[in-house]
Amino acid sequence: MALQQQVITGAMKDIITRIKKLIQDEKVTTEEKKSGGWKYGGRELETEIELLNAAMSSEYKVLECNAFHFINGANIRNPTKRLLMIPVNGTPKLKSGETLPSENCYYTDEGQLLFGERWDIILAALAEKDTP
Repeated sequence: MALQQQVITGAMKDIITRIKKLIQDEKVTTEEKKSGGWKYGGRELETEIELLNAAMSSEYKVLECNAFHFINGANIRNPTKRLLMIPVNGTPKLKSGETLPSENCYYTDEGQLLFGERWDIILAALAEKDTP
């Protein structure tokens, strides 16, 4: 199973909407800046990420979860072989050209090479018990 699409519903959807608004309203900080993008931070975002982790806990055991901005492409590493990718703003695309719309999240057991212009994504590394 390389990539499995899942619909975002309920509490997760509401939290992701709030995270999206925080980013759009520039109520986040930028951390770990690199030439290809950065990790988002800030107290309000951290609170929402904690709520997102709690909302995901019925299905997944989240090891680490962060929001990122990428200017163009990104090589998404997956050291746990269990990763949930949640597009927030923009439309990242797979190497094949398939888009990853923000109304879904994507479970993968592989690393992913994503492309697009100025897009945001939440990446959640998951523990072993949590394969869908």
